[in-house]
Amino acid sequence: MKYPFYHDSKETVEKIIWNDTLCDPFSKENIARRMLAKDIPSLGIEQIACLLGMEIEEVETAYGKNLRTLTKVRDIVQDTLSNFMTNEEILPSNLDPVFTNYLIECLDLTFEEYNSIVVHDNYKEDENYRYRSK
Repeated sequence: MKYPFYHDSKETVEKIIWNDTLCDPFSKENIARRMLAKDIPSLGIEQIACLLGMEIEEVETAYGKNLRTLTKVRDIVQDTLSNFMTNEEILPSNLDPVFTNYLIECLDLTFEEYNSIVVHDNYKEDENYRYRSK
């Protein structure tokens, strides 16, 4: 399955989906979402629906929720970096590692997982690129 990260970091996708489904980890929908996040080639939407006794449309809905969750996380990271870059008078560049670490902690990601999200390549070519934590 294709997810909205450049490097398709399977571990990052799994962790984000696991965190998003923590409130009800034993519902069929959330189990389906977790199975979809595992991205096992022989276990597609039809197989997950059959295995869990769900309709294909229900599993497709679960996949859509995964995409929305991953897109939301990617957008949070992109917006945060964009805000950081465009508000230098409020957010001095020497505080970049501090803000980045706070964001990583708030999202419950490791630095490597955070790096796998599709933002850094978008900003590397920008002359105002100020992200220095790498």
